[in-house]
Amino acid sequence: MDINCDLGEIDPSLHLEKSLMPFLTRCNIACGGHAGNVTTIKETMMIANEHNVKIGLHPSYADTENFGRKDMNISIGQLQSDIAQQLESAINIADKLKLNIDHIKAHGALYHTLNNDKTFADAYIQTVQSFGLDKKLVYIVKNKGALHQSCVENNCAVLFEIFADRRYDDRGELIPRSQRNAIIEHAKQAAENTKERLKAFGLQNPFINPEDLTICVHSDSPKAMEILQSIQFLEI
Repeated sequence: MDINCDLGEIDPSLHLEKSLMPFLTRCNIACGGHAGNVTTIKETMMIANEHNVKIGLHPSYADTENFGRKDMNISIGQLQSDIAQQLESAINIADKLKLNIDHIKAHGALYHTLNNDKTFADAYIQTVQSFGLDKKLVYIVKNKGALHQSCVENNCAVLFEIFADRRYDDRGELIPRSQRNAIIEHAKQAAENTKERLKAFGLQNPFINPEDLTICVHSDSPKAMEILQSIQFLEI
């Protein structure tokens, strides 16, 4: 399975990144909006390269105080400026290291805004495309969300995401982090949740190739390592 993880966020020593990287297909590296700095971006990219893990950008609202997980009432122009600043820094580092950027995934509250608001999703893609990245750049999105629609209209490649360590409601929507039991902290439960979400996704979207799916485990989950190990070889 394709497994992604948000990295370069919470451990300045990058010990966590070194521990988790061998279990990943791709990593999403914080670009300074909610976490991360020039040093963590560079070092995380280098660790990913050592393990042949695909490198991705992980921009967010410019909000370190709330770790990018609070909705921000900002203009589209401000969002584009904030995203451009984050991407410019990360792309320059990747260029100096001669490393390829494979994908991009928005973080936290921005992820939900882009999947729910078409105007912001369009502006986001316009900003990303202004950097002239490889046309094969992959956007990690929610299936049938606003960002997915914008990607289709702009001929952007996508991966649809399922969260191993987050609970879903009866409609198949993520339960907000503010609610009790929204986070799954036990590896066995995360593995069962992943199985259930993959089966539900397949039933709801029978024409989508399983290769177009990616499973997310958050690096700030208390049992991230155990969860990653539990979903490595799931039989669906």
